[in-house]
Amino acid sequence: MVSNELSEAGELANPIGNDSPHGVADAIRRGAILVTTNPVMANSARKVDVAHWAAVAERARTTPGEPTTRQRVLEFTLALVLDVARELRPIHRASAGRFGHVTYQVDPHASADAAAMVAEAEQVWQRAGTALGGQPNLMFKIPGTEAGLDAADSLASQAIPIVITASCSVVQHLAFARRVAPYGTHCLLVQMNGRLDESVAAELAAASVPDGGAVSSHWASTAIVRRSYRLLHQVERLPNAHLLVASLRGPWHVSGALTASPEPIYVTAFPDQAARFDAEPRQLTPIVADDVPPAALDRLRRSQRFLSAYEPDGMEAAGFASHHTVAQTLDAFRDAHNELASYLR
Repeated sequence: MVSNELSEAGELANPIGNDSPHGVADAIRRGAILVTTNPVMANSARKVDVAHWAAVAERARTTPGEPTTRQRVLEFTLALVLDVARELRPIHRASAGRFGHVTYQVDPHASADAAAMVAEAEQVWQRAGTALGGQPNLMFKIPGTEAGLDAADSLASQAIPIVITASCSVVQHLAFARRVAPYGTHCLLVQMNGRLDESVAAELAAASVPDGGAVSSHWASTAIVRRSYRLLHQVERLPNAHLLVASLRGPWHVSGALTASPEPIYVTAFPDQAARFDAEPRQLTPIVADDVPPAALDRLRRSQRFLSAYEPDGMEAAGFASHHTVAQTLDAFRDAHNELASYLR
């Protein structure tokens, strides 16, 4: 994967993350400074190390005070996140808190309830600080919904770092970056590359656009990354919010986001995608400032899903949750949360 050594040398500005709670030690050896988790990954973890997580699950079920199912999910998820946080703690200390974070995702069923999201994050933040003996090296995943804007504002005002998940559009990136800008709090803006590309490809296929699938897979999300990057850092100069490229489907999703400017673009990959990228020698060239080929943009503009994600005014905040990619992602998170809840009953 993209080396943090190159980033530190000024040749690239692409810190990398591990998009899984598995293989954290190996990811750190490759230079990862961030680990992401979500309900899907929590389910995966319990199926990989059955005995360990069965014991954690039993503790979650027997939490004092007759815990609700949602509280059991919180207890289980917090245990998972704290395990990873301890592995990353040396990086967090060595970088004076700049790197070494693990993400905790708030209950996806609360994506329209800012107060509930804030209350969960505040509870976990306080408990993580106690468990870790100081400033928690956690970032809270907040959905890119209208309610998420208010939740992000509240958490950022308390200097609690955040990640905007279920996000796929220029307008979402700008809206959240503007909301947190007054506080200077660390904020990452997820770009769900693969999920968006697949959604756009399906729409182009339905419209019989020639080579629509190929154009979408290589250019739809990359076009949004490049436009968001320019608007965030060169036009509006919003310094504390940075893109986090995720949901990778191939090496092109990494290569298309390489930058060398002072403002970084984070990249997080599943272990298999990191291995795929590393399997062949690559020329690591900063190209995020390059233009998207006009012919590719012409085809992509025939997709309403792409246009609403690409244009800076492509959606109103009230419509964020209904964008196909956002809705699809939130549904997947809710399904995984429900699966985890059933396991913990």
